[in-house]
Amino acid sequence: MDFDSDFLPPWGYLPIEQYLIRHWDVAAVESLDQQRLQLIYQFLELDEFPHEWFPVDRFASLSRIPTVEEINTILRPWRSENLRRRACRILHSDKSAPIFLRTHYNPLDDSDARIKEWVNASEEFADRAWWALLDDQNSFNFGSDWRRVYEILPEVAGPVEGNDCQRYASPELVNLAREQFKSYLTKEKKARPDQWRNRDQFIEVVAADLLRTVAAMYMLIADKEAFDTGLLRLVYLDGKRNVIREMRVETDEQTITDVIMDWYNWNLPDELWEEGTIGDRYRISGDLGKELYRLTEADLADP
Repeated sequence: MDFDSDFLPPWGYLPIEQYLIRHWDVAAVESLDQQRLQLIYQFLELDEFPHEWFPVDRFASLSRIPTVEEINTILRPWRSENLRRRACRILHSDKSAPIFLRTHYNPLDDSDARIKEWVNASEEFADRAWWALLDDQNSFNFGSDWRRVYEILPEVAGPVEGNDCQRYASPELVNLAREQFKSYLTKEKKARPDQWRNRDQFIEVVAADLLRTVAAMYMLIADKEAFDTGLLRLVYLDGKRNVIREMRVETDEQTITDVIMDWYNWNLPDELWEEGTIGDRYRISGDLGKELYRLTEADLADP
């Protein structure tokens, strides 16, 4: 596939565009912006979308070509050409690089220079910055509300790596990872009985590789706190935008490179993982955590 920076996808090429033109209600009482936003969030809640909506290369034919009116009313007012180019590349990326989202802008400080330094700290990211860096005050000036990125680029949410049209890993892959996690948990709680006393936290850390299996993407966020402290916000998310774990990380070359390489190798950075905060729904007591870990009395028993 050749989705370089020069490729501007034709209208209707992207799955979200197919969804919008197929579900648009010309008689809706909501404003155009309100209806578009509602449909975007409906699209984000799909577990998967039809394969014919997912173009395999730049020459793929469209399953439904939008009319001129649909383009001018629904699609063109929403996103610029530059955003659509990025959306296409994000959609077809192998997720090996994080989305680097800047949400804080202040023309009176040195934030522009600092973001440039951070983006170029690691060659592992710098080479992908043309599509993975979201740095535009007119589009992403969200402040603390970083989740609004999905309203502009729902492609950021996935699909998950290896499943072009699905937002979750295959059950077979998750089951295998769960078996490995339980075997590892049995060994680790015997080896580290002192840490086992804080049982829930211990389990959530040991489950890092299992949680990696359900992670659809990861994101570095340059928010106001990042510029105040020099620590980027690193967030791992599943295919439905639920936070799996988040933490603050240094902006140096080694740290950013390690984060990217750990993801590429299907690992998660141990030290950072232990220092992070797990998302509420992925805690031992959370609804998604209970379903993922499937802990038994034997798993929870003292060594």
